[in-house]
Amino acid sequence: MVSKVKSAFFLAMLSSLVLVDSAKADLKALPEAAPKLALSKLKSKLALEIDGLNSQNGEVCLKLFSASSGFPYTNNNVVEKQCVKITNNPLTITLNEIPSGSYAAAIFHDIYGDHKLRRNSLGMPTEGYGFSNNPIVRDGPPKYGDCVFVVAGSDTTIKIQMNYSKEN
Repeated sequence: MVSKVKSAFFLAMLSSLVLVDSAKADLKALPEAAPKLALSKLKSKLALEIDGLNSQNGEVCLKLFSASSGFPYTNNNVVEKQCVKITNNPLTITLNEIPSGSYAAAIFHDIYGDHKLRRNSLGMPTEGYGFSNNPIVRDGPPKYGDCVFVVAGSDTTIKIQMNYSKEN
């Protein structure tokens, strides 16, 4: 009977130590997680200044990505998606209430109003396009990492230069 009591006591003590250790681990993680949590709650106004439009026909369509998966083709990790009638050159698209963080933007000049980037038989865009950070585009679209920028504070403005094929 004494050995059963000792075993039960030992198990109870071991369990309490495990609980204390896990609580300590949670408390240690809290200071690191708190700034990230606070940062994610901050909202900013993001202005995208789009320059170099070759006409005021159609719309500019924008996708704002929060991660690389899906960039720039699919809607994976898209936090904002919209098309805006072209009224000025440069055109400014303002997004309100964007959580602070890292993003990449992909845009195109939707001349035909079908909300799709048209391409030729080789897969090259026949409508204008652009990306945040204005990377040089050679053999396919740039990587998310080449286009990423940070939204922080109350206002962030980025400039995007349109690119058109020689056909346009």
